[in-house]
Order: sequence, then structure tokens, then C-alpha cells
Amino acid sequence: MVAGLSFGFACGDAGEAGDADSDTTSSSSDAEGTASTMSEGEDEASGGDGDGDGDGDGDPTTTNGDGDGDGDPTTTNGDGDGDGEGDGDGDGDGDGDGDVGPTPAPLSTTQVAAPPGQPISVAHCAVDPGGEIYVTWQQDAGGGNQDIYVSHSGDGGQSFGAPVVIEQGPLNPLGGWGTPDRKPYVAADGARVAVTFGSWPDGSSWLSVSNSLSPLTMGSLVEVGSPTTADVEEFQKPIFRPDGSLWVAWHWTRSDLSPVEEEVAVSREEDGWAYEVIDDAAPGEPCDCCPLDIQQTAAGDVLVAYRNNVNNVRDHYVVRAPNGGSFADPVQGSSTGWNVFSCPVSGPRVQGLAGDDALLTWADPTSGDYRVWVANSGDAGQSWGGDHVVADAGDAQRLPSITRASDGRVWLSYGVSLDAGRLTSSTDDGANFTDPITLGTSDGNLDALELCAGGTRAGAVGVTPSGSLWWVALPVQ
Repeated sequence: MVAGLSFGFACGDAGEAGDADSDTTSSSSDAEGTASTMSEGEDEASGGDGDGDGDGDGDPTTTNGDGDGDGDPTTTNGDGDGDGEGDGDGDGDGDGDGDVGPTPAPLSTTQVAAPPGQPISVAHCAVDPGGEIYVTWQQDAGGGNQDIYVSHSGDGGQSFGAPVVIEQGPLNPLGGWGTPDRKPYVAADGARVAVTFGSWPDGSSWLSVSNSLSPLTMGSLVEVGSPTTADVEEFQKPIFRPDGSLWVAWHWTRSDLSPVEEEVAVSREEDGWAYEVIDDAAPGEPCDCCPLDIQQTAAGDVLVAYRNNVNNVRDHYVVRAPNGGSFADPVQGSSTGWNVFSCPVSGPRVQGLAGDDALLTWADPTSGDYRVWVANSGDAGQSWGGDHVVADAGDAQRLPSITRASDGRVWLSYGVSLDAGRLTSSTDDGANFTDPITLGTSDGNLDALELCAGGTRAGAVGVTPSGSLWWVALPVQ
């Protein structure tokens, strides 16, 4: 089940929104950083045979490689989820729902961290150009406090090191407040690792950069947002530029002004973290409780995507910094024209493809149901078109994540109301997508999925109903 699916956020045009346990018996991730890796296509615990993996052998790990109980390490039922129903979308109707056949089965699943204590609810991942994997997450420490950690895998996700503390007081990280996209984010370029997050109630943006990679140690927190504290800063996301410099994009609710203003800002390391507001040339203002994204094209153009609000029409806009220079005026990226007074608490993701091509993804209900959409650009984000629904089936879809592997396959995940997350993929730059599947582990299906890729690796992180955090290795040709 996706957290933050309610719509109780009254934030009309130009107004400010008021965003308003169990443990696990698994011992596969301990203080030594060891972890167990499940075999390909492992089924969820509710696979129907009562043994916890769907293979009918009485062992809670899948040993035949696909979870369908036939003893063949390839998936022959067409979906890889172990239910034998043919489409992997979890709705049991066998309709396929995608355009181009089954989604490739995952290679393995590995537990990154188990609670202890309060469940883990949100996480993010990055893969550097050498294939080193980094996962960051936020965990309730009790008493209203949140702690932030990062862990590293140097063996392709087969195991993860002991968690490294990013923040464990006195700050109170802003996380899980209305949407699971309020959380720490991580970036890695092979030379450094960066983790960003926002704090509350002081309204600040924070950055920690690695001191060393082997072993992984993280530096002191640096404030990279605005100098004011009478505001809300959130959805801080870092990227490394090709020259190794670091940028952070963030959303700024300027509650220190009257009337309150909403802004999208970027802080650059090379400018001493001075911030610049980049949305002023667009009509309306950024949606005040909707996540943003920052990525770059293969050619090195930086793209920042956000949901806008023009008299309650909440299409998405993209701002481009050609070659990492000055930001151009924002352009409209989506054209579904969703008109809604309450805040969607859901924003876009953007992904560079080959050359100047890029994809934009988001969720809205303008097709008749709440669905994930994509649009494409062939000119580095200067114009967008071709809006279409990814998979038109099942319950309400929210919170997409997207990445592109080195073999050109685009992976896309999203949440589903009252159910686990879904994973799909495209080999034609988002024109068509495979049948969505769930991602199962020995501790249950994963939700709150985030995708990442780098070098020759691609994968996802997600959390189970009990609050344990897992890495899923995805195939790269």
C-alpha cells in the first residue's frame, strides 16, 4: 500500500497546504553488514502454498529460480510473480495490461536493513559509474524523531555494509509527512557520495558528502538552502555534474512572505551553495506539496521537473540548464490539464535517454482512473509531447520512479492503492511498456519503490509491510 494516498490537502491556487508496528524475524542483515540473496523471480509470501515463497517445497527461499514451482529456473507462466495467472499486474485478470509482453524477471533480492524497533518506510538509491550501490533511508526513532542512514554494496547488491549514520539528532528530518517522497535522496559519481534531506520545523536543506568511499564515511552536514528558517524546504535532490560538481534542487514554501510564495530553487557547489529560483518565468506557481526531480541528459543538460499550479490546473513544467549553464524559462511538459483544488501530493520524475532525448513521467486521473503517464522530448527538454498512459489497469496508481540502464532499457515503477508497488519496462524509449509485475521477497511484496542505474547495473529499493528494506537487482544486457 502506498503511503500518502489521501487527498486531504486543501491548497488552492497560490495557497499554502497544511500537510497534516511490527518487527521482522529475518536475520539476513546484521551489524557486520551480511545479507542473504534470494534467487531469480522470488515469489511473495502469499504465493498460495503456505510455505512463504510460492514454490511448494516447504522452504521459505526460492531455489528453483522463478517461484512458479515447476523446477525450471526460467519463468514459464508469463509473469514471474509465482501466481501462475499470466500478467504479473497483481489484479488476477490475466489481461496483460502492458504493450509488449512480460517484464524481465529480477535477478535477486537482498535485504539492506531490518527495523530494529520502528519500521523503515522510505528509501532511495544510486548506482555510480563503476556499479557501486548506495541506499539511503529514513527511520522513525520514536518520540517524533527521524534518523537517516546510508549503506553501500560493492558486490552488485549481494550484501550491504553496516549502516552509516547521516543524521541522528539534534535535527528532525522532514520525512513521510503526507507523501513518501519526503525523504533523504542519494547521488554517487564514483568519486563522492552525497545525501540530502530537509528538516522541520526550522525549514532547512541539508547535505552530507562522503569523506571516503572505502570504507564509506560521511562528512558533517552542510546547509545548502535559504538563509531563512520561517519557511518549509523539502524534496531536496542531489546530482553530480560530469565535472564532479554537485547540485541540489529543492522546493521552497516561503511562509516568511505575505502572501506565501512557492518556489523551485537550485543550489550549486561551485557557487558556494548560493541558491537561484528557477520557476519565476512560468505562469502560476509550483504546486506547494508536490515533489520535484532533477536529472541530466546524456549530452549534459540539466533538467528540473515540477508540478505547477495555474488556477488549479496542475500540469508539469520542466526547466533546462543547457550544458550546466544558466537556466532557461520553464516549458510545459505535460498537457493532460488536470484541474483539482486539493494538493495531489504527487510530482513528476524525469529521465535522460540517448543524446537529447528525455522522458517525463507523472500520475493523474484525467484518463478516467488515476494512472501513470509518460511524455517524451527529443530536444533536451525544450518541448514535450506524446502523452500516454503506461498501464491502464488495476487500482489507483501513484508516485512513479524511472531510470535507464546501460543497455537502453527504461525501467519504471509506481505505487498502487491498497496493494504493492509495480515494475514495468520499455525498450523503445517509453513508446511501449511491458506487463507490470510485483516485486516479492521472503518478507513480502515491496512498496515505495525507487529505481536507480549506473555502470552495468540497475535495481530498485523498496520496503515490505513489516518495514524491512530490500534491494532488487534487475537484469542488464
